[in-house]
Amino acid sequence: MLRLLRTRLRHAAVAEGGFTLIELMIYSALLLVVLMIVGGLMANVQKAGDKIEATNGQTTDAQQVATVIRTMVSNASALSESFPQTTASSANPGGDVLIMARTQSRSAPAPDQWECVAWFYDSVGHAIYQETSDTAIAFPTGGPSGSWTMLAHYVAPSDTTQQAITASANSVTLNLSLSTRPGAAPATIQTVAYIRGITTPVSAPCF
Repeated sequence: MLRLLRTRLRHAAVAEGGFTLIELMIYSALLLVVLMIVGGLMANVQKAGDKIEATNGQTTDAQQVATVIRTMVSNASALSESFPQTTASSANPGGDVLIMARTQSRSAPAPDQWECVAWFYDSVGHAIYQETSDTAIAFPTGGPSGSWTMLAHYVAPSDTTQQAITASANSVTLNLSLSTRPGAAPATIQTVAYIRGITTPVSAPCF
């Protein structure tokens, strides 16, 4: 009688929706698979977001470099370029180069106040630097130091057959590839900045 009662109770428990041990193991395994899939998707979304953020940041870095140089060149009265040991640019593609400009001072109140500014591409350190002075700026043999300010690092020519930065009588050409942010594709700067409103170049005392 007791055995029959226990059998009926077990049947009633199953009929009321209970799970067997095997069913619980199967459900647990399925749940684990689902959690692994969801976790992988979330990790991929996070990686994609990090890459987008790095790419946007690197693009901003490139735009800032271009804006700084473009603004100063547009207000310049003369431009010049030089290479180590007077090496011609055609014989030194991708090497060190110094661009000099006489430009309107950003700090002086009078619009006719001028200052010397220079940009140096360091092919060994893969960086571009800027220097300002009231007098001529010498080629930084051995690399920039002291008051030179780094505008960007991890910089290389976007076209290795050309200089990273060059100057003509009235313009500066940027040919740069920046890799400032890990995980992002290099940001390219290929632009030309022109002097505005100067018909007779004046270079003294800068060069």
